[in-house]
Amino acid sequence: MAPWVAAAWSERLFLTPQRPRRSRTAEAVLARGQPRVLRVEGEKVAVWSWGEGPRVLLVHGWSGYGGQLTAFVQPLVDAGFSVVTYDAPGHGASSGRTSSLPELAGMVAAVGQA
Repeated sequence: MAPWVAAAWSERLFLTPQRPRRSRTAEAVLARGQPRVLRVEGEKVAVWSWGEGPRVLLVHGWSGYGGQLTAFVQPLVDAGFSVVTYDAPGHGASSGRTSSLPELAGMVAAVGQA
């Protein structure tokens, strides 16, 4: 009866990631990292890094957050790598409520360059 209402609701649902509960284990690893906040396309993006050496960027999926990948941090640091992870806009500790696949791809490039 109101296609514009259905379209707006669908778009909002499609572009709004869920924010999962953050585990204590992940939070402990993030707390040992070097925190940083980047401003990318008007959003505040939470970033953490560990170690020194060639960089490895850990990228979470939709409705995820960088802390979900912290099991990889210590093995990579022990192997001589610098590890970086982040929360995409609308995810985890970063600002924003919505996101999209093109925005997530842009974030990989922006965080990688920073």
